[in-house]
Amino acid sequence: VNGKQSVLVMVQKQSGTNTVNVARRVKQRLEELRPFFPKDVDYGISMDASRDILISIKNLSTTLWWALAAVSAVVIFFLRRTISSLIIVLTIPFSIIISFIFLFLLGRTINILSLSSLIIALGMVVDNAIVVLDNIIRHVEAGERAGEASIFASSEVGRAITASSLTTVAIFIPLIFMKGLTGIMFKDMAIVISITILASLFTALTLTPLLASRLLAKREGGSWKQTWRWFTQRFGGIFVALEDFYRRVRARVAGPATAIGQSFQRWAEQIFSRLEDLYADLLDQALRHKKVTMVAATLLFFSCLALLPLVGSEFMPQQDASYVQAQLELPVGTRVEEMDAVMGRVEEIIRDEVPERKVMYVRSGSEEESFARAFGSKMGSHIGDAGVRLVDKADRKRSSFEIAAALRARFAEIPGLPEENRNLENLVRSMSYVRDP
Repeated sequence: VNGKQSVLVMVQKQSGTNTVNVARRVKQRLEELRPFFPKDVDYGISMDASRDILISIKNLSTTLWWALAAVSAVVIFFLRRTISSLIIVLTIPFSIIISFIFLFLLGRTINILSLSSLIIALGMVVDNAIVVLDNIIRHVEAGERAGEASIFASSEVGRAITASSLTTVAIFIPLIFMKGLTGIMFKDMAIVISITILASLFTALTLTPLLASRLLAKREGGSWKQTWRWFTQRFGGIFVALEDFYRRVRARVAGPATAIGQSFQRWAEQIFSRLEDLYADLLDQALRHKKVTMVAATLLFFSCLALLPLVGSEFMPQQDASYVQAQLELPVGTRVEEMDAVMGRVEEIIRDEVPERKVMYVRSGSEEESFARAFGSKMGSHIGDAGVRLVDKADRKRSSFEIAAALRARFAEIPGLPEENRNLENLVRSMSYVRDP
C-alpha cells in the first residue's frame, strides 16, 4: 500500500445490517486501537463503501431543499397570490413529516432511494391542494363565506382528487411485492411515493380547507387581526413573538416590498396573457386543420418509437465513485514471483499516471481457498489486484473513467500479459464502481 509492504484486511458486513453503521464502528475501533500499535505501524483505508453512501445522501438532501424551493417558487409564480401560495406551500412539509413518521413505523431508513423518492413526490404533493384551493377561491368569489366555501368546495372535488391519487398509488403498489434485486431496489421508492401521495391527499382535504377558511377571511370583509388572534389562542406564545417580529419588519420594508410585489404581479400577468394568447392561436389552428394535426401527431409518435433502438441500455448508470480498481490475469500456473514483478510494474504505472491518488494498493496472487471466491473473484497465484482511492471530484480535473482509460492503455503495454487480457474489457467494469466490502 503506497509502496510499502502491508497487510490487506477486508471487513464484510453481515446481511441485513447497515453499511454506514458498520463502517463507523470499524473506524471508531481502529482509532481506539491506534495507541497500541508499534511506532512503525499505521493503517489507512483504501476502500470505504459508506463514504459514497454518505456523500450521496448529503447531495440528495441538498437537492431536496432546492426542489422544495423550486416547487414553492413555481406555485407563487402561477398563483400570483401570496396567501394562496402560502396555503399550498404549507402542505409540502406536512406531507413529508407524515412520510417520515410512517418510514419510522415501518422500520425503514433514510437512504438514497427514499430521498430520491421524496424528491420525485415533491412535485405531486401540491397537485391535490391546488385543486381544492382553486375550488374554494371560486366559491368565495361567488359570494360564499370562507368557512362555508371551504366545506362545500372540498366536498365537491374530494372524490375526484381521491380517485386521482389512488390511481397514481396503484402504479407503485406492485413494486412493493416484487422479489429479487429489483424488489430490494424499488420497494422503498414505492413505499415512500405511495405514502407521500396519500399524505398529500389527507392534507389537501383537511389542512388546506382549514387554512383557507381562516386566511381567506379577508375576502369577506373580516379582519386579519381576528384571524391572527385565532392562531395565537390555539398555538401559544410563539405566534406573539412572531407577530412582534413581523410588525418590526413590516415597518421597515412594507413600502419597497409592496412595490416589488406589484411589479412582479404585473410582469407575471403579462407573461400569462401572452401564453394564453399563444395557446389560443395554436388550439385554433389545430381545430381548423384536424387532419394535419392527426397526421403530425401520428408521425411524431412513430418517430419516437423508431428512436428506441438507438437508445442504449444498462443495468445501472455509471457514476464517479472516486475509486479505480483493476484485476489482471496471467496464464494459469504462473508463479507468484512472476505475478509480483508484473504488479510492481502496475504500481509504477499508477504512481506515474494518477497524481490524483489518495491511497493505492497492489496485491500479487491469492490463496485458492480464500473467502473472496464466494463473491465471484478469481483466485490463484496468477491473479493480481490493484486499487486507487482518488481525491474528491472537486479537487481533480479528470473523472475516474478518464483515469481508468489512461491506466487501461498503459496496462496493455505490460510485457507478458496474455492477448485476451490486452483489450482489458473486464477492467472497464471493475474500474467503474466500488464493490461493497
